[in-house]
Amino acid sequence: MKVVLILGTLLFSNFTHSSEVDNFRMRFTPLEDSKDFINAKFNDYFQQAIDETNQYRKRCSTKELYDQLTDRFRNHVFDEFTKWLSKTDEIPMIETSVTESIYKDFNFFQSVIQGGYARIFFDPTASVINFNGIKIGNDKFEHMMGSGFNYFETYYLENEPIQEVLEMGWKAETGLLGSLLTGVMSYGDMAANFQGMRFWNHVLQRGMDPLGKNIGPYVKCESYEWVQVKKVDLAHYVGPEHDEANNCSRFRTRKMLKDVLNRLSEYKEHDAFRRTYKCPMEPEKIKAAQSLYGPKLSPWLINATGHGHTKGDFKKPR
Repeated sequence: MKVVLILGTLLFSNFTHSSEVDNFRMRFTPLEDSKDFINAKFNDYFQQAIDETNQYRKRCSTKELYDQLTDRFRNHVFDEFTKWLSKTDEIPMIETSVTESIYKDFNFFQSVIQGGYARIFFDPTASVINFNGIKIGNDKFEHMMGSGFNYFETYYLENEPIQEVLEMGWKAETGLLGSLLTGVMSYGDMAANFQGMRFWNHVLQRGMDPLGKNIGPYVKCESYEWVQVKKVDLAHYVGPEHDEANNCSRFRTRKMLKDVLNRLSEYKEHDAFRRTYKCPMEPEKIKAAQSLYGPKLSPWLINATGHGHTKGDFKKPR
């Protein structure tokens, strides 16, 4: 009965699409850059939200603006943009089923999602896209918009310390909606959440940017109406830390870690050039990301030491 309840909840959960991504399979396959197309689509939805807000004639209601924006940017179940991105055939993607992925050997007891749900009901494994030269799972935009808004509310609207939002991400990735159900603790997801917080802050530029890059505001109040004064370029929020072949995930058990490493060895065996598949694939890029976030933030958001597990003496940063 407990299993049925969990799976039933997942069917309607806004976290269903976060079944992880395989950034290693077909790693070296050329993939057309979709940045311009995705940015254009994003800004179309963004302008729609502003127009809809102004129709309510509430004289630049901040609440109404956020309501309309989150109707379009939240998650693939309840919004428009990420729903489009999860289903579109308008941009090139690398699609991988769970049975072809690095998670193929996970069983139900190790991972309810990869070992059970994805094989019985629907495989929610994210597809890989090329965004500004970086191959990322299309689920990363869902993390940016959905969890990122929760971070934004906590840090900027409720004035909680930055430590609080970092703890939120950590608890999610090591808890029920993270490694307990998927078996995967994704640093790439936590980095996407954090970058989403930056985006939501930049909408109206509510406060200082935690990385010192005040890109906003994108929207201003003029003559009692909201006006988009600057186009959104999502490249400001996407980096190598969102590529899970560079920002290395951890797995819930040592056996799961071993299974993933074995799969990566198989990728090498089937590679015509016998290229090595390991994390990080591009150490110099993830080290640059560490420098960007600095010594206080990077331990929470970046793992450049390679795949690991969450057993033994593994602890969250201080």
